[in-house]
Amino acid sequence: MTGILLLTIATPLVLAVLALFSDLRSKLLHTLPWASIPALILALTFSEEALIHLPYGLTGVLLGVDELRRIFLLAASVIWTLSAVYAIGYLRQDTRQWQFALCWLLTLCGNLGLILSFDALSFYSFFALMTFAGYGLVVFSATTDAFYAGRIYLIMAVIGEGLLLIGLLAAVFAAGVNPELSLLPSAIANSSAPAFISILILFGFGIKAGLPILHLWLPLAHPVAPVPASAVLSGVMIKAGLLGWMLFLPLGEISFTVLGQVTVGFGLLAAIGGAILGVCQYKAKTVLAYSSISQMGWMTLMLGLVLMQASLASVLIPLIALFALHHGLAKSALFLCSPMNGNQSWRWLWVLLPASALMGLPLTSGALLKTELKQSLHGLVVSWPIEVLSGLLTLASIGTCLLMLRYYRCLAVQQKVPLMHPLQTISLMLLSMLSVLAFLLLPYLGISVGKVFSFEGGVNLLFPLFFACGVWLVFRLCRLDLPRIPPGDLLIPMRLVVQNTYHFLRQLIAYRYQQVVIALQGWLRTKVSDMYNLRTPEVIENALRRHVVSVFLVLSVCFVIMINLLQ
Repeated sequence: MTGILLLTIATPLVLAVLALFSDLRSKLLHTLPWASIPALILALTFSEEALIHLPYGLTGVLLGVDELRRIFLLAASVIWTLSAVYAIGYLRQDTRQWQFALCWLLTLCGNLGLILSFDALSFYSFFALMTFAGYGLVVFSATTDAFYAGRIYLIMAVIGEGLLLIGLLAAVFAAGVNPELSLLPSAIANSSAPAFISILILFGFGIKAGLPILHLWLPLAHPVAPVPASAVLSGVMIKAGLLGWMLFLPLGEISFTVLGQVTVGFGLLAAIGGAILGVCQYKAKTVLAYSSISQMGWMTLMLGLVLMQASLASVLIPLIALFALHHGLAKSALFLCSPMNGNQSWRWLWVLLPASALMGLPLTSGALLKTELKQSLHGLVVSWPIEVLSGLLTLASIGTCLLMLRYYRCLAVQQKVPLMHPLQTISLMLLSMLSVLAFLLLPYLGISVGKVFSFEGGVNLLFPLFFACGVWLVFRLCRLDLPRIPPGDLLIPMRLVVQNTYHFLRQLIAYRYQQVVIALQGWLRTKVSDMYNLRTPEVIENALRRHVVSVFLVLSVCFVIMINLLQ
């Protein structure tokens, strides 16, 4: 187990070294699927919790795997592997493919490393590596839009890293300068400012997880990145923020009623607001980007419920992890479907499978997880309107169905695209089937998925789809056009406000500076005039008359001194 743990992190780094040799760069792209194979083997062969200690760095490195990390590792390894196979066919004619492969390998190393980290310093280091190496994937196309999206991505990443670093340092010091992750939640709960530290961690990871208002980079980065990069960005990398919440926050240790309610509010805002903004988009990948924000809202909501009531941790934390697996597989498959159009009718099956899972149709993973979530709401003992919350979740489900219909429409009308390479088709087929079948296979891996599938409540599961189809039909029959909301939504008015404020302050400062200079010059001129009053000769003459004796003595002394100096 120790060997496979080290190999999981070392393999991407070793392969990345090949980029240093110009003769081997052309082969680097074809090594990408093999880079995540050790992680896949580790996830499939896991039997019991393992932990190793490496005496390197300031505090040493703790690496391991447990049940929670195994689910995230399974999702990451499957998505990275199949997306890498897709990338070989997608970039087969690109002359800069080795640059993409290098950024891919470094990002993969950071992603796998943070999943396997058991100490705060290693987690933060791998998290930063994944974040900043991912910038290369975002700007790979080297277009104006790509560099703009990359700039916003970096700005938001730096803000998140700063908040996260402060929160982690506070948590580590609360634990007695002990960086082990297993000790931090209880240390935060018993610290003097548990809510403050939790808020820092919540917002620090919230940028990566697409928390509302902090989500601005997501709808900009996903559309401009290459298709396989978009698949891992949405399917895996944004889950790093979710995993960070689950590892660092004091879930199950203490109840934060107010913070939990605010987090639930953020989750509902993301789930419903992301769907509303998504249906107003006109590009397939942008629709999927807002769908990711909406789906992350479901997970944020569950996290908020655990913060509200600590006793729900044992039920909802495994559910959150399985929801991340479900969303990662389905959304990655949908991103791989994005280079399609209406002429490729036989491939619509591979769109239907992951889309049905996201919509929560009967006999899919989405149906199981959303049913379990609604049942867990009855365990809430805090003051909260359960009926209203359940109704809002149904509204979010309708939004998900509308997003999938909108995605289908965008694919159907987009321009003709080149035929897919066989490797692209194979990886797309496998990932689409896994998005539906994975939950049937999980019990054989020893992962509990709750109760067996049944048709109970099937009408409730189909209601959001029927309602969404009705809304869609009304819009089509009445020929109503959806409003165009640019990707980045809030970023547009925010940028205008910042630019106008900057220009106003600049002009105000320049005007005030000019007025101050003029006033200062006038004041100095007045003072000099008052003190010396050298403008009128009459004043000078009158002064000499009044002090004639003193002036004569001064001149005499100066004359004597001058004579002595000349001798």
